[in-house]
Amino acid sequence: MNEFGIEFSLESPQSKNAEIKISLNDNSGRNLLCKYLVGAGGKWNTLSDFTPDKTVLWIPKAAGSYTVMAQVKEEGSKKSFDYVSKAEFLIEEAAAEEELIADKRKACIAGVSIDRQKPYLINETLHVDVKAAGGSGDYLYSFIVRRDGKELEEIQYGPCSWVDFYPETTGAYELEARVKDIASTFTADSVEIIPVDVYEFAPAKIDYVIMPPKKQYVVSDTVALEAIVQNTASVLLKYILKINNHVIEETGFVESKKYEFVPKCSGVYSVVILAKNLISDALYDSKNEIRVKVDEAHTVRNTKIEHDREEIKPGEPVTFSVSFEGGKGVLVEFYIMGDGSWQLVQSSSKKNYYTFIPYNKGAYRVLALTKSQNSVVPYEDYGMYAFKID
Repeated sequence: MNEFGIEFSLESPQSKNAEIKISLNDNSGRNLLCKYLVGAGGKWNTLSDFTPDKTVLWIPKAAGSYTVMAQVKEEGSKKSFDYVSKAEFLIEEAAAEEELIADKRKACIAGVSIDRQKPYLINETLHVDVKAAGGSGDYLYSFIVRRDGKELEEIQYGPCSWVDFYPETTGAYELEARVKDIASTFTADSVEIIPVDVYEFAPAKIDYVIMPPKKQYVVSDTVALEAIVQNTASVLLKYILKINNHVIEETGFVESKKYEFVPKCSGVYSVVILAKNLISDALYDSKNEIRVKVDEAHTVRNTKIEHDREEIKPGEPVTFSVSFEGGKGVLVEFYIMGDGSWQLVQSSSKKNYYTFIPYNKGAYRVLALTKSQNSVVPYEDYGMYAFKID
């Protein structure tokens, strides 16, 4: 319980209808998904479903004692959640009318933008820009930088709404942005904490594993795949090939983002792909796995029925033969319909022809069901031929 801290943009207690930003204090560097719920009186409401975004906006509509819960799980986890953290927050009835009028004169932080995407790296400048709203429209801004909970620098209040942050060491930083109206007597009208985790290098991340569009793989086919990774030139990949969960091939960490293998027998193959940055000391930074079912042969297709007579006459034998594509050790089963009723005339066998003597006039249909000898389905394909004897 409470593996991660839950942080709020406003301190408890607050009045209802306040805009409260909830965030997860996560310095692990792992790919985590977060779901937020808020509960009071035994009832829970979901603020956000599982998402990589660890910040959510909460606007409480009623006074009360609330429990805010963050359910966290590893990306790709099959569990409902792996970790859970809780925090209490008190919401009070709205302030008196004169206090509300005063609040309308307060400035607030309407947004914070950073000109770089995560992950943030040492010796790279982050340009942080704060957008304010409310109040008189004339604002003062202040910034505080902390690392691992210790204050490193404070920029006193001034008219500049942005700051350049240049981390020279790795660590879990916090950038506290403060805004107040120029006429405000408060220490701050609005405060927002921006967590900034700084790394020595960008951990390798596998975004996708792509394969050619192919509906079926069989023994001796080439199975090819390509890993799509960010910072491609700085990433090494390791491939582990398994069949039915038994390792049959394993590479070292290599530069190639492409991998292929030729299956020698049928079964379920899996390729585990491990990725890490060139300078990473970890076993790997990220992991992906794809599974491929390999059949012994292609399913039977294009089943056709032909016969050896130009004209089928009553009392004269006619031989129906079956052609097809694909399959292995293909079995053929024959049915004939006469007088409106189907009759099995030859059970599944490798014999691909059947000789029939029609004695009566009327409409006939011949059905041939085909499948590979080791197939577990009743049939894979069929062909049908209809003829009429006058």
